Amino acid sequence: MDKQVQLMGEYVSKLRAMVGDAQASYIVSNALFSITIGANDFLSNYFLIPTSARKLQFTLPQYQDFLITKLRQQIKV
Repeated sequence: MDKQVQLMGEYVSKLRAMVGDAQASYIVSNALFSITIGANDFLSNYFLIPTSARKLQFTLPQYQDFLITKLRQQIKV
């Protein structure tokens, strides 16, 4: 997710250079954003790796909360 946030910042910078600050702000503030993760990201990291540190560290509901917290932190960047 960190990389996607970085790429979004780069995109906004390039957009501002192309259309100016006001128009870039308008475009971004009126855009629809979708944040998705693949099932493999979740399943592999929790269930499929035999000695998964995450499975040893968290129950399944705790792991879900952990991921949501991490996502919220990254979105605030």
